[in-house]
Amino acid sequence: MFSQKLTDRFWRKSAPSPNGCLLWVGAKTAKGYGNFRVSDKYYRAHRLAWQLENGPIPDGMMICHRCDTRDCVNPEHMFLGTAADNNRDTRDKGRTNWSRGDDHYMRRRMFECR
Repeated sequence: MFSQKLTDRFWRKSAPSPNGCLLWVGAKTAKGYGNFRVSDKYYRAHRLAWQLENGPIPDGMMICHRCDTRDCVNPEHMFLGTAADNNRDTRDKGRTNWSRGDDHYMRRRMFECR
């Protein structure tokens, strides 16, 4: 599926870190995910890393990070999951700042405006 030249170019843009992550040192999105250009199209680096090692990503599936490092491209730190799986993983690890009830930012704003 991917040429050896493209594969080599891809992996040259990663560097090992002490925690086992392979950190993307190429271009990144504003949110910190790696970006990799193939022809005139950009792809998320972690998704390509998964595909290089494991093959195509099934429709409706996401590539989730076990290590919670957005610029990590180590396929061993990733798993396939749905959007619900990714949201659950985020919540279970306490990485969410979602607010409910009186703590919701819109409700606080309503009280501040009065």
